[in-house]
Amino acid sequence: SLERAQQYFSWAQKVTNGCKGVNSKLEQILENLYSNGKILYEGNEYPAIPQQK
Repeated sequence: SLERAQQYFSWAQKVTNGCKGVNSKLEQILENLYSNGKILYEGNEYPAIPQQK
């Protein structure tokens, strides 16, 4: 489901946040993915990580 896919991205962000300082180039790529990444689900685009309310 869309919610499960977004949960995986949120989990991955928490994991990779624990590795900050190891590889700055990878950090930039991942931050861009977490901020701007999209999931295509049933023909519609959704943010990889939903915006916090």
